[in-house]
Amino acid sequence: PHLALMRLRWWKDAVAAAAGDRDATPPPHPVAIALHSALHASMRDTGGVGARHRRWLNAIVDARIRDAELASPPPGIPFLEAYADQTHASLLYLILDACGVRNGDADHAAAHLGKAIGIANLLRGAHAHSKQRRCYLPADVCARHGAATEDVYRARPTESVRDAVHEVASTAKAHLDGARAIAPRLARAGSDGGAIARAALLPAVGTGRYLEAL
Repeated sequence: PHLALMRLRWWKDAVAAAAGDRDATPPPHPVAIALHSALHASMRDTGGVGARHRRWLNAIVDARIRDAELASPPPGIPFLEAYADQTHASLLYLILDACGVRNGDADHAAAHLGKAIGIANLLRGAHAHSKQRRCYLPADVCARHGAATEDVYRARPTESVRDAVHEVASTAKAHLDGARAIAPRLARAGSDGGAIARAALLPAVGTGRYLEAL
């Protein structure tokens, strides 16, 4: 956790530099340099990166830092939804805005899709997390199904663990369905008939296939 926190705090500083003034110099890291270039290219007409871009970028890094500091399973599904919103939905908002898509329906779809992607990715990483004795199945869900975190750490797919996973996956699926329900309205998200908005939300395909396979 200490090494992870060091890296994340470095990235917090790197993001601050990348999202700073146009003349600011980002750290000599290819991603930081590309981020600085992309952000300022997208905001060329306004003379700088807007407050919303900084807010989304900071939300992503701050959520990752809080996650690295977490010493126990999350208390409930709302915690997972908040984490997914701050990390993955914030990234989708940023992508949409950088592509010139500023539309309420697109943002609403991104909010649902971000939660679905974030929760699905936590489930997808369960095996790797278990090797670090980290469990993202919420404590209240495990208690409800009688699932033991030690079984998660030891990669024991007990019936109780499967039931807990199913409840969490169902939450992700509900958010994915919410995003898909908004998709027909994306035709109004821009003069291109919503083509850019739909392209930005294509991660829904991979997330849907993972949840179906699960």
